[in-house]
Amino acid sequence: MFLLALFACDPTSNEACQKAAEEPQALTIGTGETTFTDLSDGDTVGLVYGAQGGIHVWGSLRVSGIVQGASDSLADKNNPLVSYVLKDGDTEVAGFHDLPHHFTVKLDGTWEFLADRLIFFENDLSGYDGVPLTMHASLVDACGTELSADTDVLLDLGS
Repeated sequence: MFLLALFACDPTSNEACQKAAEEPQALTIGTGETTFTDLSDGDTVGLVYGAQGGIHVWGSLRVSGIVQGASDSLADKNNPLVSYVLKDGDTEVAGFHDLPHHFTVKLDGTWEFLADRLIFFENDLSGYDGVPLTMHASLVDACGTELSADTDVLLDLGS
């Protein structure tokens, strides 16, 4: 019976993949350290000045129609792989690629991940005052489902 319970929870099982495929698939870009705030084109995101001298913005994601990993361990090979970047045209100015994430299920059946640090590669951001940047997120789950989304935002440089 113990083996059956493990198999039933396997996120890559045909049943889990099929169930996720029947749900509406959506990836929504947001921000927030403790609460998800949906971002729309033209919204402003605030900068966070870290204790070690870096600058980042909070990136958060809401998703549906995916299979989540089997545990809350980032080492779980079945966790979705996420790429989340800020771009100026084709040039990436902040973010990361292909990091495993464990999303938290919400009461409405969607999954959320809050407070990703999209760390800027440079500390002089004065050239981005009033310049739209694209927040781009993509993920691949254990069943091979691929989702992506883009939102154009402005930085609040606090000037």
